[in-house]
Formats: sequence, C-alpha cells, structure tokens
Amino acid sequence: MAETVAQQPTTGQQPPADAPNPTPAPKKPGDVKNVISNWASQFIMVISGFVLPRLINDRLGTAELGVWDLGWSMQAIISMSGLGFGSSANHHVAKLRKINDWDELNRMLSATATLVFYAAIGALAVTMLILYGLPWWMKEESGAALVIDAQWMVAAMGIGTICQMLTMVYGGVLVGSHRFVLLNYVEVVGSFFVVGGVFVALLAGWGLKAMAAFVAGRFLLELLAKRAIAKRISPELRLRFRWADTGRFREIAAYGLKDFFNSAGMIILNQGVVMMLLRYHMHGEVAVAILSRPRALIRFATRFLMGYARVLVPHAGKLTEDADREKLRNLLVEGTRAGLLLTLPLAAFLFILGEQVLQVWMRDAQFSDHANVLTVLLIGFTPFFAQRPTWHVLLGAGIHGVASAASFIGALASIALCYVFLNHTDWGILGAAAAMTIPLVVVNGLVLPQVACKKTGMSIFDYWTQSAAKPITLVLPFAAVLIVIRVFVGEQPLVAMISGCVVGGLVIGLIYWRFVLPSDFKSKLARLPLIRTIIRSPQA
Repeated sequence: MAETVAQQPTTGQQPPADAPNPTPAPKKPGDVKNVISNWASQFIMVISGFVLPRLINDRLGTAELGVWDLGWSMQAIISMSGLGFGSSANHHVAKLRKINDWDELNRMLSATATLVFYAAIGALAVTMLILYGLPWWMKEESGAALVIDAQWMVAAMGIGTICQMLTMVYGGVLVGSHRFVLLNYVEVVGSFFVVGGVFVALLAGWGLKAMAAFVAGRFLLELLAKRAIAKRISPELRLRFRWADTGRFREIAAYGLKDFFNSAGMIILNQGVVMMLLRYHMHGEVAVAILSRPRALIRFATRFLMGYARVLVPHAGKLTEDADREKLRNLLVEGTRAGLLLTLPLAAFLFILGEQVLQVWMRDAQFSDHANVLTVLLIGFTPFFAQRPTWHVLLGAGIHGVASAASFIGALASIALCYVFLNHTDWGILGAAAAMTIPLVVVNGLVLPQVACKKTGMSIFDYWTQSAAKPITLVLPFAAVLIVIRVFVGEQPLVAMISGCVVGGLVIGLIYWRFVLPSDFKSKLARLPLIRTIIRSPQA
C-alpha cells in the first residue's frame, strides 16, 4: 500500500519532490462509452448469476446454495468495516485532478489509504468473529459439514473484502479520472476468473471450499491489477503513511461516514434479513436460497442502471464546485427520469411474468411456489433502484448526509419488522420480504425525493411531474402487452417468457425509439444494416 521515500512533498501547488513532472490528465472517454463499458462489465455477472445458482442447486443441493448465498451476505457485512472511507477517493480525485494539484491529492489519498488500512484490520477481526460465532448461529440440524463449508465461504469473503478495501484508493483514481473503461476491463477479467473457477469446481466435484478459494483469488487479482493501472495512468500518484494527518482524517471521515450510513443501511437491510432467516426460520439455509433468488433477479435486472448512475457522481461534483444550482436541478431531474426509464420496463416484466421466469430458471417448484416473494420485493426495490441516480447526484454534490441517515434508520426498522414477522406470524419467507419492502418504500418513495428537492431548491411536485410522468406513460402499453401474454400463455412458462421478451421488447423498443432516444443517437443506429431492416429513421 504505502511506499517509503526520503523526503516529504513540497508545499503549495507543487507535486512531491520525488514525483515526475505532472502530466496532463489523459483524455477521458465520453459518458456514453463509460456507460456502455459499465454495462459490459455487468453482463458476465448477470449471465453467471442465472447459470450458477441452478447448477449449484442441481449438483450440491438447495441447502448448499443457501450457504453460497450466505457467504456473499457475509462479504457485505464484513465490508461495513470500511466505514465508507474509500468512497472519498473518487470525490477528491475528481476535484483535485481538475486543477492538477497533485501535492494535495497525494496527501488526501495517503490519508485515505491509511484509514483504509486500519479498516482492513477491523475487517479481519470481524471475519474472525463471524467464523467463531457461525456454528452457534446455524442450527444443529444443518450438520457439521455444512457449517464447515459456511466457514470456508466466510473466510474467503473476509480475504476478498480486505483485498477490496485495499483496492479502494486505486479504484478511486480510475473513477475520479473518468477511466471507467479500464476499471471495467479489470472487473470483467476478474468475473471471468471467478465464474470459470466456480464452474470447474462444480463440474469436478470439489465443492464449496474450492469455490470459496476462487472467489478470494478474484479479489486479490483485482487489487494487483487496479494498483498497476492506477500508477500507470497517474505516474504522479504517491502514497505515504507519514503524509496523513488528523485534519485530513477528519475531512475524509466526514465525507465517508455519510456514504457509510447509506451503505451500512443497505447491508443491514439485505444481509440482516438473511441472518434472521438463517436463525429463526425452520429451514434456514433453504429459506435463504429461496429469498435470494427473487433478490438476485431484481439485482440482475437493475445492474445496468447502476452502470449509468455511477457516471453522475463526477458531474454532480463539478456542478457543485461551480455553484451551478440550476444545472444541478436539471441533472437531478434527468437522472431520475433516466433511472425510471431503465427500471420500470424491467420491474413490469418481473411483476407480471416473474413466476414464469422462476419456473424456467430454477426448474424447482419450491422456488416458483414462492413467486409472491418476488412480487412483494419488487414493490420495495422498484423505487429504490429508480432513485439510484438521485442518490448518486446527492453523493457527487456531497449533500447526502440526511439521505444516508434515513437509509440506515430504515434498515434498522427492517430488522425489527423481520423479527416480529418471523416469530409472531406465520408469514415465513414472505414476511421477511415484507420487512425489507416497507422501509424501502418509505425511504426511497418519500424521504429521498424530499431531501433531493430541498437540497437543490426544487418543489416536490415539479420533481415528480418532470421526472416520472413520461416514463410511467411510456411503459403502460408494454405492461398491457405482458398482461395479455400472461393471461393467454401463462401456463406455458417458457413460451410466456419468450413472448414477453420478443413481443414486449418490440413494443417498448419502438416506443423508446420514438420518444426517448436522441436524434443523433438514432441516426447512428439507423445506419446499421439490422436496424435499417426494422425501422427507417428520417435522420438516416
């Protein structure tokens, strides 16, 4: 992490004495290229996310699939030890690289790296604590072999999380420099490594232990790769523990902790419910696997939205630095509108044809029999994902404190509701889903928009009418087509799913072509031979 040299950097606006002459910031890819590369990096994980769970369920069993899901939940819990410190790297790189102040940037990143290093030690302690307590938390009926597999998964996730924490500064350099393409190349290679390794482990019969080892290896490879790339594109980068100071610690902590409460809230919401199911449901591991499949469907469907939302952070930061409040309001509205345009068709598809998707995907009745869990989760996660652009605008502007606190409080309420529903009702897995949904609706449907409007000086009425009216109107014909398909061929899951994709996709594609896509983008697409056979653009 930190390197040792003989002298400190000079003061003022000059780079450190041991640094080469500053080079101009590299040419940045356009936002469209960044978004597309973000989407490409998610594609392999989406595909593997559909294939791997079914393969694990078929070859190892539903309880083992639950342990696999539990491991990823523990990875998220362990990552809370980072306290959001790494998120400040993106912010400070975008801010200080713009003015080529490598002296201050190196000091800030050194302070960030120091805090992250201490956080990684905390993550190691949390990992050991979970390993020690896991046999007590899992029921005796689980069996010793399953508990040992779970401990292997937790150990691998702990190692991976520590590597991920140490990567934060280097990843922040790439994000703050708008080098999403390079960042995504690393993540794609890492995804291929872990997916290929898990496939080999499953087909060879090596079991969960070998699968866990491949997961840990993926995070280690990403650490080494991101470090090498960050130093190559930013040769002025220097990290020294001794450059850190209390003042910068406070500034980093003030920014990072606001992001931490949001991240911690989502971790508690998602993974806390998993732990409650594991402890209080009669068949804990199986219940975890059943709840995780609808959650995974929703996550897969919205990963592409996150690829768009993350590019809003540096834009919001720049507008805040320029004190351009009107453009910040426009970015908020346009970002929310784009989030809804990307989210609503996917939510409508899963809401109407989700049961058929689960039947085709898992080929196991215990998953499709719980399709109502997917319906309940969609009610909560649709506003959550639709508001991700709003959240990233607030994050980039550094005004996300209240929103983070609301997310954290909502997560705690979710755990309390989950305990009540599991212990005092017979709702079971559906109760756990309801416990997640209620806080999500309140925080993202009510609190977050209100906070965004107050911070940017916009009325809540104007915000919703300008951002939501058009997406909702455009998606209604698509939803109507899916309902017709469900009524007439719903008993044939594969036919219904293919019909929804083809017919519904054609409908929403034509609508978006006519009313959403900008003219210059349509002109470029219309020159492609395949598009020319479908539609003739007047600009072509």
